[in-house]
Amino acid sequence: MNVPTCAGFVADFPDDEVATRQEIAVYGDRNVAVAVGEMFAGLECTDVSEPHYGGEVGWDFTFRYGARHSFWCRVQSFHPIYWLLLEGAPRKREAAAHVELWRKFADDLEQDPRFDQVLWRPFEEGPPDRDEFTVTDDLPPPTYLDEFPPRPTKPRPKAAGGSLARVIVPAWIALVVVTMIFVDNVIHGAKAQAEVRSLAIVGLLVGLAVVLRVVDHRRKRRRYGSDENRGSDA
Repeated sequence: MNVPTCAGFVADFPDDEVATRQEIAVYGDRNVAVAVGEMFAGLECTDVSEPHYGGEVGWDFTFRYGARHSFWCRVQSFHPIYWLLLEGAPRKREAAAHVELWRKFADDLEQDPRFDQVLWRPFEEGPPDRDEFTVTDDLPPPTYLDEFPPRPTKPRPKAAGGSLARVIVPAWIALVVVTMIFVDNVIHGAKAQAEVRSLAIVGLLVGLAVVLRVVDHRRKRRRYGSDENRGSDA
């Protein structure tokens, strides 16, 4: 049996698209993808993933049916019309599980009052055309935002050493310069100078890292101490 993998239907779900009159920030139908995923979970499917956003092509998720049968499902919105694509592993031994799951899901989709005018098509034909559905005109108009909400920003990590790094790092650079001059004046021979310079630079860099780490540690201890004092005062 060739299982039809493409479906179209009308669904009674709020339009969860996020948009202004000029631009779409997030395409809708995540709520429908969640509902469909819950339907598969009710059919003894496991490992149903959270919907993954695919932009204008919709939301998709994965799940398993039985011990080794993996499936992938995508929902695309043309609110209140939706397209659905259900795909399983292409191996022949998966065919029986695919047919079994499709029959269960297609029956549930027909019985669920949230979904109407369910039409299935083979993959080669693609989903049904939108003009095959009857949509009433009493739907609420789409809502638009005046502007998109600001994206949450993560606090920028503070540099090692905090504000003291502006003093410590230049001082350490000056120390490196002085050390190089000292090596040139005291150590004779190009090979010996190169070896001593390398050791000196490594030692100074390690020392700088240690100093900055110590400064960070003390700064954090002072901050935590002040937080505890404020808590006790309260």
